[in-house]
Amino acid sequence: MLRLLRTKKGFTLIELMIVVAIIGILAAVAIPNFIRFQARSKQSEARTNLKAAFTAAKSKFAETNTYATLVFNLTGAGKIPMGFAPEKNRRYAYVSGFAGDTIACDATGALCTGANLCGGCAYAAQAPTQFNFVYAAYGNVDGEPKEDMWNIDQANQIINAKITIGVNGAAGALAADPNQCNDVDND
Repeated sequence: MLRLLRTKKGFTLIELMIVVAIIGILAAVAIPNFIRFQARSKQSEARTNLKAAFTAAKSKFAETNTYATLVFNLTGAGKIPMGFAPEKNRRYAYVSGFAGDTIACDATGALCTGANLCGGCAYAAQAPTQFNFVYAAYGNVDGEPKEDMWNIDQANQIINAKITIGVNGAAGALAADPNQCNDVDND
């Protein structure tokens, strides 16, 4: 009976150190993957909002029979706001192609300038025509210096690269690498 009371139960220091080392190795592998998956989920903001802009433009096109006058929020003679307004706390800026018609990002500390795009991507605003448009979204979702860019056109092509505007309702030309402006996957 006395012998049973004297037995020690517990872990040795070596056993505890091995467990801590294993947890550290697992964390070193899991944390970067978690950050990358989190940034990818933030990219869904751009895709979702560009799809909403696409839907708004298609609806207004049914009324006006042209994309050439449709704007997000710019005022002026002949300009028709199409009712696209993304929610607050945006990580991306949205551009319609008209000079000054930009919906700025409002995430604290976000770049959202369109000047430091990933992969050497450059977005030159393309004014919509009667039957064609290309809308862009750019912003920083992973806290690195490079920005991410998405484009959508009237044919509902949405890619992580620049789309050249088409003519007479034809889809625009896609970049050779449809993922070239992807800041998350090109790190």
